[in-house]
Amino acid sequence: MPQAKELNITEADFDDLIARVAEEGGDPQVVETIKSAFLGDARLAEVDVQGATRRLIIYALRYGGRGLVWLLKFFSADAAQYVERVRVELAAYLERHRVWVVGQLTTFLVVTCGVPRPQAAKIAAKLVDLV
Repeated sequence: MPQAKELNITEADFDDLIARVAEEGGDPQVVETIKSAFLGDARLAEVDVQGATRRLIIYALRYGGRGLVWLLKFFSADAAQYVERVRVELAAYLERHRVWVVGQLTTFLVVTCGVPRPQAAKIAAKLVDLV
């Protein structure tokens, strides 16, 4: 069974997460795209893979299942218990944080560097997605 490079998340883990997202009424296409990126779909650009880890973590926190089990392996047992308890709130915070960082970076580019706002917003979004 294929496994995502360096993440040790399997195709079955992705499929479980996709099913959970669909059951909850979310957009499973987002996780399908992340799955394709990590499992080596040659049609996806490297930038599509960048930032996908953050989105994968948010989906694992929000929807649970095997994706959450995979994520919790990165924590100690006691830390994992806390993450599991606050997982939905943590996912919401991570989503809001991205929006805030993009906004701050956009403002910096406009005010300090003189970049026009539309281009600054695109640059900021791409930079944040690369991290």
